[in-house]
Amino acid sequence: MRETATYTQEYPGTRFRQRGSDAVETYDATAYERDAYTSTIDGALAELSDVPAALAPTAPDGSLPGRAGRLVDGATAYHLADELGDTGAASPLFGLLAAWDAGEETVAVLGYGAGSSVDALVVEGSLSVDWERPPTEITYGEYLRKRGHVLSEGGDH
Repeated sequence: MRETATYTQEYPGTRFRQRGSDAVETYDATAYERDAYTSTIDGALAELSDVPAALAPTAPDGSLPGRAGRLVDGATAYHLADELGDTGAASPLFGLLAAWDAGEETVAVLGYGAGSSVDALVVEGSLSVDWERPPTEITYGEYLRKRGHVLSEGGDH
């Protein structure tokens, strides 16, 4: 890790979870949410002495990471939200793997927390990435039970 930075700017309520709920909610104030995301990422990048051209930002969806990439001339924002969906706090790490897979060796990993803070870590070096995993076959009923949408035969989730 070459460098770290943290930036916070208050943007309350962009994403939240009600007490006892499993679902993450938003206010659906799209412009406000985009501004919160890009402003705080831009603030964290400004704290770095040298911003690399490869960014691995938090990717709650497939469109926001591109906005982060446009903050730096010539930058590419790596993410897997299009393939994996919202992986939460793990999404910048999936972006780092995607950047390494593309041959990048210096990457700014940008962890965004709604509220809004960004932790930026500039990582140098790389590891080989192996995306091959054996598929797991389950029925739709098994999937629903694993997700807790349907009780199992014994009454457990």
